[in-house]
Amino acid sequence: MRIGALRVRIPHHAIQLGWTILFLILVLVVLNAAGWLYYRSFRASWERELSRSLTAVAVTAASRITDDELDNLAGNREFGYAYSTLRHQLQGTRQTTGWLKNAFISDRDRRTLLDLASDPPLPAAEPALTFAPEAASQALAGRPSASPIYREGGIYYKTAFAPVKVDQGPPRAVLAVEADASFFTGLEHLRRDLSIVAFLSTLAALLLGVFYARATRDLMGAEERARRNETLASMGQLAATMAHEIRNPLAIVRATAERLRTAPPDDEIWQYIPDEVERLNGILTTYLDFARSDPGRQGPLDLVESLERVRLLCEPHLAKEGIRIESDYAGAAPAIIHGSTAGIRQVFLNLILNAEEAMPRGGRLRLSLRRRERGFVCEIADTGEGIPRERLGRIFDVFYSSKEGGSGLGLAVVNRIVREHRGRIEVQSEPGRGTLFRLTFPSSAKGRREPSS
Repeated sequence: MRIGALRVRIPHHAIQLGWTILFLILVLVVLNAAGWLYYRSFRASWERELSRSLTAVAVTAASRITDDELDNLAGNREFGYAYSTLRHQLQGTRQTTGWLKNAFISDRDRRTLLDLASDPPLPAAEPALTFAPEAASQALAGRPSASPIYREGGIYYKTAFAPVKVDQGPPRAVLAVEADASFFTGLEHLRRDLSIVAFLSTLAALLLGVFYARATRDLMGAEERARRNETLASMGQLAATMAHEIRNPLAIVRATAERLRTAPPDDEIWQYIPDEVERLNGILTTYLDFARSDPGRQGPLDLVESLERVRLLCEPHLAKEGIRIESDYAGAAPAIIHGSTAGIRQVFLNLILNAEEAMPRGGRLRLSLRRRERGFVCEIADTGEGIPRERLGRIFDVFYSSKEGGSGLGLAVVNRIVREHRGRIEVQSEPGRGTLFRLTFPSSAKGRREPSS
């Protein structure tokens, strides 16, 4: 990520931690939302079903009340025959349903004319009229209605109202049937449990996030220490290998210098020192190439041109060794990527020289380059000795070499340069049949550093 002129590299573990926390938050939101939706849906469904049942009972019971019964009930203050008949009728309805708590009749002035819960009815207003005035008003207007769930004395109730009509005139009274909705007490417990679960799950997610953050921080620290230790170990191994490589040429130079005191001018020993100095320079150059992290000057480069240049350079020597080169990359030209021309040529040169060493008795070297959807694929295949399966996984390791006197840096340098160009290198090999190196480069590849100006 770039902020102004400052390059900011977000650690992989930080990105992974962010995605993990986001995933946990989404899981919690989905689970808690699903729980609440289930609770509200179940409560609404159960309440609708109870409303339909209560309303049907109220309408049925109200339709049985006659005009004379209502006149006698409203006008008889001594609660005579009409009162007893209606009370007995409503008690039968309550016994038939088995779940009605109460039933009562009120006139248009909302005075209670009959109440199964009180005999005779109390002068105070019926609680259902107090908790559900809108439903009672709709019934007085001629429309059966049910109240919402209400609570009294710690118990949940629901009441349905039906108008008591005579002929086609307006309702003269309302009949209400009331049910004990104690089932909603269990729903309230469920709602409380859902709240507790939501709180505990959120707390657990926060604790897990804190633990994961600390674990990630410790892991990043451990990896950084491991990288430093690995670097120090590589440096120590590099120094030991360099000392071993340089010791032999130095011994030859020393012995040669001592013999030069008595050697005649035409003695070939005079050439030993330049030869060994050149060998020392080659050894140091190899190690410096590996240690150098700067990929060099970068810019647009043509893979076809670089591969062809290396082929022309190596072809005369390879022909002397009995190695025939076949090339197939005309269809990919131009193959433009962004990177270091010197680095890419070094990759091709190292792989071709490796192929030469794998074919001491001659053979065929095939160079191919083709386009792909977002880049290019280069293949360098030989018909040499091949690489055993047990060694195939280590060929890119630093200092690993199966050749006597090899530094183990050639393929490590190749792998590093390819990765610096955001490419990928793969190898396929079969002992006795040859080896194939496949290099993949994106067409917009850029090294890990900015091009030098």
